[in-house]
Amino acid sequence: MGKNIELGKRIAWLRTGRGLEQKAAAEAMGIRDTTYQKYEYGNVPSWRKIDQILSFYQCNKAWLLTGEGMAYPNGGPEGITVGSLEPAPDRRQPRPATPAPAQYIKEGSTAWPAAGDAQKMNIDDAMGKAYKILHSGTPYAVALYLNIQQFSSALDATTELKVCQDRIADLQDQVDALRRQIEALTARPASSDLPAEPLEKAAM
Repeated sequence: MGKNIELGKRIAWLRTGRGLEQKAAAEAMGIRDTTYQKYEYGNVPSWRKIDQILSFYQCNKAWLLTGEGMAYPNGGPEGITVGSLEPAPDRRQPRPATPAPAQYIKEGSTAWPAAGDAQKMNIDDAMGKAYKILHSGTPYAVALYLNIQQFSSALDATTELKVCQDRIADLQDQVDALRRQIEALTARPASSDLPAEPLEKAAM
């Protein structure tokens, strides 16, 4: 998957934080020690090996892959300095706002394009760049992949919500129609409430 020196440093930091030698850590995870050593030197593990590393160290996946956040947000050997490695930096500081692309900024406005302006985007170009990033084997690939998953889930949830809202509106219309029918029926006088006909008229 390529080289990623920063990822290797984070893997090494996790190991030294546990006070383990490379060989002991590799054996505990079921990874060849020579292979594990290469990971600490920057070789990017396969997804299966990454899962093994995460399972062993029980650390934050986003931190391991991208360096964002904390290694142990729920508590753990966070903040411990071992050997020559410093503790994982806390990168939770807010980032400056990313300016909108110039082609989407209207004169006198800094707003992003509305949903109806999606056709103005170069979708083919964006897909090509996304494909290139996803196959780069870098932290940017992981970050983009995670963002795509999150946005896809959010879009699916929005679609499902719209369907539910439409169904609720239909049911409300039916309830309103039934209520009007009930009100109309209750407004009519019952047959027992009608005045009785005169007896002489009845005798005729």
